[in-house]
Amino acid sequence: MRTGENGLVFIAILLMFFPFMTAYSQSSSSSLGCSEEGYHCIHAKRGQSWESLFPDDTERGIVMRVNHTNQELYRGETVKVPDDLADTTLLDQSPLPRQIEPAGEKEIVVNLNVHAWGAYDADGSLVRWGPATGGSNWCRDIDRPCRTKVGTFRIYSLGSSSCVSTKFPVPRGGAPMP
Repeated sequence: MRTGENGLVFIAILLMFFPFMTAYSQSSSSSLGCSEEGYHCIHAKRGQSWESLFPDDTERGIVMRVNHTNQELYRGETVKVPDDLADTTLLDQSPLPRQIEPAGEKEIVVNLNVHAWGAYDADGSLVRWGPATGGSNWCRDIDRPCRTKVGTFRIYSLGSSSCVSTKFPVPRGGAPMP
């Protein structure tokens, strides 16, 4: 395992294009950084969805990643929005560095401190990022801890965007695993 100064765990891989990993949802306005310069927050009203609030696919993707979620929007949820949404890019909003020490091959970095993963090319340039979680100290459905293992792993196969878990949630599976 190669660990950086900021607690980054580097995972070397051959393939790297993942749209989303797992959901990470925040509900507190203060934890979202609503008072952070360059952002404002809105509160979802009854009947609003990600699609109705952000009809543009690119803008919606940015806002969902800034909020570390790929889950349905619910009434009263606080949503952090970049003030310059029309002029920002997904990479501009990354909590991960735009450049890392080149590994010589494609690499995915998972930083559980900022709940994000980043896909880097062989030159160490960030090309994509999204939300990530490290599991939970306790999962009721399996009656034990379910923290994600830390280490260096290589991807040997890659499913499609329609891939779902055959095991989780217990008992029937069906959790999205794009």
